[in-house]
Amino acid sequence: MPMSTRQIMPHHQACDLLPSQALGLALTKRRQSLKLGFFACAALLAAPCQTLAQSPPVATSRVASNTTASSKTRDLSWDDLIPSDWKPEKLLEGMNFALLQDGDPRANEAMAKLRELWDKAPAVASLHGQNIRLPGFVAPLERSPKGISEFLLVPYFGACIHSPPPPANQIVHVLSNEPISEKTAQAAVWVSGRLEVLRFESALGVSGYRMPQSKVQAYQGKKPS
Repeated sequence: MPMSTRQIMPHHQACDLLPSQALGLALTKRRQSLKLGFFACAALLAAPCQTLAQSPPVATSRVASNTTASSKTRDLSWDDLIPSDWKPEKLLEGMNFALLQDGDPRANEAMAKLRELWDKAPAVASLHGQNIRLPGFVAPLERSPKGISEFLLVPYFGACIHSPPPPANQIVHVLSNEPISEKTAQAAVWVSGRLEVLRFESALGVSGYRMPQSKVQAYQGKKPS
């Protein structure tokens, strides 16, 4: 199905939408449960109202299990970065967040456990060395007069900046061949290059993947080629 920029939500405030409403659009059921679990716990902490701006563009995966060649660039979806046997949602079973109040020590404890689980989220080892293209949003790590050349690629707008970081296997550390402008960084982008399974820790979050020497292009809403 052709993608359209209309699939990307306009800006909303977290206090105007329930987490399930703000996060549910354009997400698969599994990734929705991962994010919603973290935000449900985060909402219990007395933090300022956060901006949950846009849902991620969704690419149709073309990764075939019997394909071993890494020379051909293929489009990935964010779900492809999650190991099929990793089921952290089971940790949320039995947690009744509705019974917890703001500042409740149990909420803080649950938040800490989820953060640890998210930071240790495993990567898909078979993707190492593959040439891929992935759509997402930019969380800048460095800025210069020439632009942004190092950033975290994340599946939804505001991740790591206005909202808690997603799991490590949903964050890609990107080193761009050429700096991108601030204007480009404010919208969805395509990142193409060699994907590496490599953990990286930064002030914005822990990433489980890296794409060095990458090509970054503005997301035009075209069907992946």
